[in-house]
Amino acid sequence: MGRFSITVAFSLMILIAFTFMMLAGTLIAADKETLEGEFKVKPGQTLEVDFECGGSLELVAWDKKVVAIKARIRGGDPQDFKIRMDKIPGGVRFTASQDGLFRNHPGHVDVIVKVPEKFNLDFNSMGGDLDITGVQGEFIGETMGGDITLTKVKGEASLRTMGGDIIVRESHLDGKVHTMGGDVTFKDVSGGIDGSTMGGDVSYSNRVAGGQTENEVKISSMGGDIMVDEAPAGVRVRTMGGDIHIRSAGDHVKASTMGGDIAIDEVSGWVKASTMGGDVEVTITGDGVDGQQDVNLESKGGDIILRVPADLSMDIEIRLGYSNKYRDRYTIQSDFPLDLEESEEWKLFGFEKRKTLIGRGKTGDGRNKIIIETINGNVHLIKS
Repeated sequence: MGRFSITVAFSLMILIAFTFMMLAGTLIAADKETLEGEFKVKPGQTLEVDFECGGSLELVAWDKKVVAIKARIRGGDPQDFKIRMDKIPGGVRFTASQDGLFRNHPGHVDVIVKVPEKFNLDFNSMGGDLDITGVQGEFIGETMGGDITLTKVKGEASLRTMGGDIIVRESHLDGKVHTMGGDVTFKDVSGGIDGSTMGGDVSYSNRVAGGQTENEVKISSMGGDIMVDEAPAGVRVRTMGGDIHIRSAGDHVKASTMGGDIAIDEVSGWVKASTMGGDVEVTITGDGVDGQQDVNLESKGGDIILRVPADLSMDIEIRLGYSNKYRDRYTIQSDFPLDLEESEEWKLFGFEKRKTLIGRGKTGDGRNKIIIETINGNVHLIKS
């Protein structure tokens, strides 16, 4: 095992490289602000990166059994930085710290690392971007304030940023990615990867032939919009305060929002969708997955539109609650025969009185249960 220990000094023009007998690698000081090192490794080992100061990492796969590191100091006083590159039994460790972190000249370190195609990453940074391209492995870690970008990667991820965007594209991943305040974008992604954000938007699109995921899409946001392009295996989405738009889904859709609209352009399976204060619009297509096309739609204060095939077998129950000040404004409109019944008495809900208009009907053998509920909104059941 060999060890490199380098202290970058402002007045030092040439940095000293130590090579130990069992380490097949080199360390080159390109200039006072740049360090380079190479370490022989085995595929499947791990790169450990710890930025005690701010630092960004670009991780790229290549066809050599070597980890090649190039680190460059940006800003600050170079004499304040300490950088270590160590060969460890399980791979390579890189650490960077800044003694003068709380002085008048804060800086950071940008690092580019080339690794074998199959390699793992354990990453931690006080604030910087993480960019991984073409690597297969397990990726874990967090950054306090940078973006995370994953391109053409494969494996499992558990990554988090406190305040940046996350982009995953052309990848097959399991696991989770999370941001506290940025957007999450999935493009041409397969696998069971979950994406979540505390305050941004989430989008999922897949337009590569044969690249459709066999896993359910799972997305959540605390306050942004969610857009899903295709989800053949189904989708579960949740947002606390944004709109939800799903263009196409297969097996099922489960969607909920606290204060936005829900639009499902096309779904061939079952649906459960609810909003506290928006409209809901859903179109059912095809024959369903395993024959199941149950629908449960709910809004606490908006219109609901449901389009279904003309020959869909349904057991229908629609409940429309309306306040006494809106008694003539809201109705149930259906292209299918319904028996309508209105409650006789006004009942107190909170600070207002309501009545309920109930519509019931049945088509075919009634095997698909259709339940629609709204308050102070119109309901439209339409033959598509």
